[in-house]
Amino acid sequence: MNRPIQLRYVVGAIAILVALVIAVAPGPDLSKAPVGDPDGGNLLYMPEPGEDASTESENLLAMGDFFYHRVSYPTGQFDGRWYLDAQQEDEQVERAVPAGVVTYNREANQSPLSLDPNSFTSLGPKPLQSNGCINCYSYGLVSGRTNVMRVDPVDTNVAYLGSDGGGVWKTTNCCSAATTWEPVTDDPLLSTIAIGDITIDPTNHNVVYAGTGDLRFGSYSFGAAGVLKSSDQGATWEVLGADVFNGFYQQPAGEFPQYQAIGKIQVDPNNGNNVAVGTKTGMFFSYDAGENWDGPCLTNSFTTQRQDITGLLARDDGATSRLYAFVGARGTNTPVQANLNENGANGAYSTTWPTSGCPVSWDLLSR
Repeated sequence: MNRPIQLRYVVGAIAILVALVIAVAPGPDLSKAPVGDPDGGNLLYMPEPGEDASTESENLLAMGDFFYHRVSYPTGQFDGRWYLDAQQEDEQVERAVPAGVVTYNREANQSPLSLDPNSFTSLGPKPLQSNGCINCYSYGLVSGRTNVMRVDPVDTNVAYLGSDGGGVWKTTNCCSAATTWEPVTDDPLLSTIAIGDITIDPTNHNVVYAGTGDLRFGSYSFGAAGVLKSSDQGATWEVLGADVFNGFYQQPAGEFPQYQAIGKIQVDPNNGNNVAVGTKTGMFFSYDAGENWDGPCLTNSFTTQRQDITGLLARDDGATSRLYAFVGARGTNTPVQANLNENGANGAYSTTWPTSGCPVSWDLLSR
């Protein structure tokens, strides 16, 4: 009679011991970036008879880590109730199908908003014939990439074009097939003529800003060398912030050099002295029309992630102005840009345009 009772005690003691081990075992580190599972091995894993116990536990823990990282990165926070709340909201979405017979022709663009390629007019500049060959290969007609075009809101015959490696071009007879352009920043004193963005001061259309550098994620992109400013509709230019917006970018140790670049510029609709610049490392602000700069200013708390500003909008709210910044690191590396996967800060943010320094806070609009 005593033997079965003792066996039950032993089994119970073992169960308690296992529970204690599980309780004190370290959980997944949610502060780390999610680890990819390209072959889906963790998601498909099932214990096999005779499998080594340690291997089985490691695989199960890896599967748990993958799940937690996926739903909690980059904040490291997750609450299962969020799923329940989302399910309740999803159930409130009305399900229905359009009345009548639905037909769809993939080859016919039936949207009233569709663009007709025959309605576009080529404005130039036209490609040029390349001379000779590079590595014994003739490239024929070539042209630089156009990053931005801005039309003067007062004199719509005037427009500016910014290209990667070609500087700022201007036209005074926009916008028809007869449009002609001339480069206005071919100055040997300029360290770079790679243009990432152009903006026209909404309070004075004669003032034009052009950000240097090429904030693109390809293998070949040029670095920044300041902000170009013209106060006479592009006739003459000065360089501002060359010591702030230079080519230096802190790349990972041992990797191919990267370069700082200005991707976006906006001027306060209520104050032409306030200028905001978006770069690879966050936001910069000037309150004296570009003479001095504060920054970098981050829109978020994810300081270990890339802060590439890929979109920037300014809105006139009357007495104040609202600024919208969009962080958009690509998410996958290239052979010469090894940290493009650090995209945990990606999202849309907004703030009231500050009167000095960096904004006190930003509102997260979307992730």
